[in-house]
Amino acid sequence: MDFLSVTFLESPARLGVVCFLALAVMLFARRRLEGAARHRILPIGLLAMAALFGLQSLVETDRERIDHALREFVRAVEQKNTAAIAQAVSAEYDCEGLARDDVLRLINGRLARMRIYDSSLSPTIRVEGDTARMGLGARATVSIDGGVGEFHVGSWSLDWRREGDAWRITALRPERIDGIEITRLRDLTNYAP
Repeated sequence: MDFLSVTFLESPARLGVVCFLALAVMLFARRRLEGAARHRILPIGLLAMAALFGLQSLVETDRERIDHALREFVRAVEQKNTAAIAQAVSAEYDCEGLARDDVLRLINGRLARMRIYDSSLSPTIRVEGDTARMGLGARATVSIDGGVGEFHVGSWSLDWRREGDAWRITALRPERIDGIEITRLRDLTNYAP
C-alpha cells in the first residue's frame, strides 16, 4: 500500500513514469483498436493522467505533513527560533528520561553556542495511525562560538504523534554523528561543546 500511496499521492516523478508507461501502452493499443475506441483511448487516457496529477496536488498525506513539520523544526533550529522549536515538541515528549522542558533546555543551551546552517535532510517516514517513526539522515554545517563552520553528517530517529491537526515530536534520538555512534541525546555534549 505504501508504494501505491507514494506513487499516486506523493511522488510526481513516480506518477510521471507510470503515466509515461500508460501512454506507451495506449499508443500501442491504439494501433490495434478500430472505430470509436481508437479515437477515444488517447483523450480519455490523457484526461485520466491530468486528473491523477490534479489529485496529487490537492491531497496531502500524513507522511507529507510530517515531512513539512520536520522541515519547519529544522528551519526553527537554524534560525534559533525558540518559540517555533517549542511548538514542534510535544507536551508528551518522553525520551531517555528527558521531558519536554528538559529537551528544550538542552537544545536551546546548545544553540546558544552553535550556528547550524545549510541543512540537507533525507527522512524515511512510517506512519501508523496517529503515531509515526522517522529515520533521518541529516547533513549540515555547524559553527561553534562564531568559528569556521564544519560539515557534519548524522543519522537520527524521531517519533511523532498527531495532536489535533499538527504532528509533534515525542522522541528525538541521535544514532550516529560523523560515523561515531551516539546513543543518547545528552551524549552530544561530549561530542561538541
